[in-house]
Amino acid sequence: MKNRITILAMCFLSYQGYTQDIVMKQSNEFDSPARHDILAPIQLGEQGIFQFNVKSGRGKSESVHVVHFNNKLEKLQEKTITLDDEWMMISEIPHVVRVKNKIYFLTREDSKKTEGMSAIEFDPQTLTFSKNKIPLFQSSDKVYNWSFFRFGQEEADECLVSENNTRIGLIYRLKPESRREKVNYDIIGMNVFDENMQKVWTREYKMPYTEAVMDNESYAVTNDGKIYLLAKVNLDKEDRVKGEAKYNYELLVYDGQHEQPDVIKIDLDKIIPSSFNLFETKTGEMMLSGFYSRLNQTGIDGAYVLQIDEQGKTLKFKNGGMFEIPTEIIKANATARELRKMKRAERKDDENDLGVKNLVIRYFTQLDNGDMILMGEEYEVQMRTYTTGVGANATTRTEYKTFANDIYVIRANKDGTSWVRKIPKYQRSNDAYGRQLSFNAIVSGNDVYVLYTDNKKNKSLSEKEVPEVHIQGYGGYLACVKLDQHGTISKKYLTEIEDFETNFYIRRFVQGDHGNIIYTARKLRRNSIISLEVQ
Repeated sequence: MKNRITILAMCFLSYQGYTQDIVMKQSNEFDSPARHDILAPIQLGEQGIFQFNVKSGRGKSESVHVVHFNNKLEKLQEKTITLDDEWMMISEIPHVVRVKNKIYFLTREDSKKTEGMSAIEFDPQTLTFSKNKIPLFQSSDKVYNWSFFRFGQEEADECLVSENNTRIGLIYRLKPESRREKVNYDIIGMNVFDENMQKVWTREYKMPYTEAVMDNESYAVTNDGKIYLLAKVNLDKEDRVKGEAKYNYELLVYDGQHEQPDVIKIDLDKIIPSSFNLFETKTGEMMLSGFYSRLNQTGIDGAYVLQIDEQGKTLKFKNGGMFEIPTEIIKANATARELRKMKRAERKDDENDLGVKNLVIRYFTQLDNGDMILMGEEYEVQMRTYTTGVGANATTRTEYKTFANDIYVIRANKDGTSWVRKIPKYQRSNDAYGRQLSFNAIVSGNDVYVLYTDNKKNKSLSEKEVPEVHIQGYGGYLACVKLDQHGTISKKYLTEIEDFETNFYIRRFVQGDHGNIIYTARKLRRNSIISLEVQ
């Protein structure tokens, strides 16, 4: 077995133009028992990293394999826990969550008519779960689906936890009373608990609109225990204005004490939000951010950041509020064919303006100094269906291609100034998932480090050249693009992906506790922990 830490110690980097180094660490390989699914690693401060692997079958989890590492990625201990009848879970995929400085195993309690949930605390010292279950709640009827995680995540590994990590929200939807969306009003169970899994409040709410009218877009739980629900509300035909949107958005704020939520209308004045990121800042402000399009236009024109005033039930722009993506930035690093299409699109636009197609929000954070950073990526999944033969001899085949292209970084400074930068990127996979595509990011001080897998030919790419495509499964380099507070870009290549000798899915890295992102890689039954950090 090769020592990964020794190998990658040679890859610790110090490049000209970088005031800090990106350090890559990889643990020695470790085994996991057969047929155990790997969950995302959890870093618990100075106590180290805990890796949970779970074996499930016939609708129940049978065992949990736990491996404990220190923050240097040295394995300290491991243990396999066989789950007895008392711990048997209904769900195939268990939920291991961190709240403040504790880790819990969430178990579903199913009966013929209702469903509930309990929590079992994990002891990081002995690598055992408590035998004492903490009953959390019981639904009034059968549960149709659960919403443990933030909506819009590529990988469902971010639990609905408040910004200061002291409140967890567990949300479910009851089985609809009617299959007709036009007459059915969803019943949503909302449950808030503290870091000790003690109840803050639990309640089932009837939604204010029918299924046909209302779509639940996103949830957030706040430090003071409220739940925010972002709803898309379709307008009645008689309320629609020709040439304007056929729907609007509302924020519903639930506190568990009142029968009805507070309602905050979202009106951006002829601006159509195309994506949302609902979150709370370190100073307790509720924010809504994302991308927008102008009416009657295709593509994304820019980004917005709104501060939510719950008391006044209003929204106001934050740090300047709206940030348009300049046309010259969109055109940069485009092919001749793409430029011709852009010119035609400009001529058709009333303002001779361009938008970015298929731009989705990937990352948003507020820095300690109050500045905000928003990142998006051009992401598209294409599907083509082919039919050959006739009649009974006909066969149908569906092919997928996933594209993850240019990254747009927008910085909104506290003083109202801002900048927009594009990181040229061209990635493709011949499936519908693109596990090796996309990017991740680390924020350190005033600097942002964007990490993704790139084609080796792009190492010498000039500022105006079109990047070569990186195809999933064909090696590549781990690229790192640094943007400082002024928007100055410097790009370096860290190492070849093949050096890791395992799968490498950059977007599956999760935030650690020491300015790092961590990931558990697997090849056959061999596993390793990888950490990328700024030092």
